[in-house]
Amino acid sequence: MKKKSVFIIGILFLILCLLFFIPKNKIKDLENYDSFIIGSEKSGAFQIEKLNNYYGASFYNLSSEDFYDAFDYVSKNHNPKNIILLLDPLSLNNEVAITEENPLIPNILTALKKTATKDYNNYIWDIEPIRRLTEPETPSYSKNRISFENIEKIKKTCDKKNINLQVIVPPSYKNQVDIQDFLDELSEITPYWDFSGNNSINSDYRFFYKNYNFKTSVGDMILGKIFNDKNQYCPEDFGFYTANDNKTEQKIPHIEKTLPVLLYHNIDTVSENAATISLSLFESHIKALKNEGYTAVTFQDIIDFVKKGTPLPEKPIIITFDDGYTSNLKYAGPIFEKYNMKGAINVIGVSVGKDTYKETGKPMFPHFSFEEAKPYVEKGIFEIQSHTFDMHNSYGLDVDFRYGVSEKTGETDEEYIENFINDFSKSKNQIETALGTKVTTFCYPFGFENQISEIILSQMGVDVTLDGDFGVNTIIKGLPQSLRLLKRFEPSEETSPQELLERIK
Repeated sequence: MKKKSVFIIGILFLILCLLFFIPKNKIKDLENYDSFIIGSEKSGAFQIEKLNNYYGASFYNLSSEDFYDAFDYVSKNHNPKNIILLLDPLSLNNEVAITEENPLIPNILTALKKTATKDYNNYIWDIEPIRRLTEPETPSYSKNRISFENIEKIKKTCDKKNINLQVIVPPSYKNQVDIQDFLDELSEITPYWDFSGNNSINSDYRFFYKNYNFKTSVGDMILGKIFNDKNQYCPEDFGFYTANDNKTEQKIPHIEKTLPVLLYHNIDTVSENAATISLSLFESHIKALKNEGYTAVTFQDIIDFVKKGTPLPEKPIIITFDDGYTSNLKYAGPIFEKYNMKGAINVIGVSVGKDTYKETGKPMFPHFSFEEAKPYVEKGIFEIQSHTFDMHNSYGLDVDFRYGVSEKTGETDEEYIENFINDFSKSKNQIETALGTKVTTFCYPFGFENQISEIILSQMGVDVTLDGDFGVNTIIKGLPQSLRLLKRFEPSEETSPQELLERIK
């Protein structure tokens, strides 16, 4: 009898723990939040920081297909101000095999003192250049069973408790399933934002991850559309506020632009090596570009095109110079002023203002100082970007040689992450402190890049990266990924103006 009593007391204690302690812990976890996003797992594409800024609130993501239970819980326990209900009428039939997770991403975030804000694979996919993407298998969808009774309960509760309810039907890549009956019935219950259907985003695989969820940049466009944010690009045909059947079809806009990027190094009156182009040939190149209708733009111009939809000239081009030679200012500067053109110089931080290589005393082409560059920057003739601080090593001169930004032999992954962060931080701080400008672009020495460096740079605010591949680029409104690892064409002393124009078509 005594043993039975002890057993019963133990069971009662366990039940009390389940009834009181666990719910209290859950409630405590959510005490600091006054707004919630619930529904489809696609809600992970919405950046919480942006939601907070748009709504003036503190959001928590409770993504769950059991959206009613999630809503019922927070509405009864947390007095929410805002609810975003993401209703996905489709489920994916395709099996998606994902094996790309990089185990070093937590190390990178820790080194940058950041916490994970998305699935680790998304950090990889967000920096993958679009020229390396391949169109996936066309997805197969079936209809989700969504309870309209529960949607109606949510609407009535929000109206009664004065909760701001925002219902969103999310995008799906190449959906061929007719969901009009779902949309019609939903419109009888509540107004909603519809981002499904045939539009410039849903028809383009580059806006979706490999698991067919839409990218973070698409989440940004959705919020920009809802809040009419003029600083966030969103194509006109993407997103309709549906109330009283006011949806209208719009023409799919053109959202791409061809962008050639040129690469030069040193300029002199006579070309005596592969890194130098003669002054007369350089001017003939610039004159030919001008006569052909090209307009030189800045890296900020193309960033604004992609992120804000800011128009670019009909034939934009970016003219870059690597390393930071004095001749760029002396010779290219006046030519740019003459033809109303401009350029970008990617400087090696350790060589700024020097004419000998580090501590070796070995002469090298003179590199300008920031004081010399500042007047050109202020007049808008040149912008200054990063070519590393000291990761542009020279074989035979650097004892501790590194091949571009590649890992050195014997260097651990953790050491490499720390070394790369420190080097770019030095370069960025050096330029921004000296010139009062923002470093938005990173140019890889010798074109050698890697996944770790790309993730680090994206997390440190670099929007554009340049590698060593030759070719012409396509940049896409609303897709920041299209600014990564841009290709360039490097004219030589043998490149005539006519050949140059042919190569950048």
